[in-house]
Amino acid sequence: MRELGGERVWERGVETMYELVVETGFAAAHRLREYHGDCENLHGHNWKLEVVLAAEKLDKMGMVCDFRVVKKHLAQQWHWMQAPTA
Repeated sequence: MRELGGERVWERGVETMYELVVETGFAAAHRLREYHGDCENLHGHNWKLEVVLAAEKLDKMGMVCDFRVVKKHLAQQWHWMQAPTA
């Protein structure tokens, strides 16, 4: 992998790999019981998530993968991160 104008380009011999990068973020809160410090109080963290899918060839539509499929898969995998609703 090498940087090319701020973008990552994958190389394998003479073949260039294509990639789809999905970036998202979420916030999560927690507390550490009986910690006896600042983290014992409810506090949060902001997280950045980057998923990279790479392919040697593009599909017939010229895509690595349909972005909607990636979003659906991510939502299914990380449903446990969502706060319970009343």
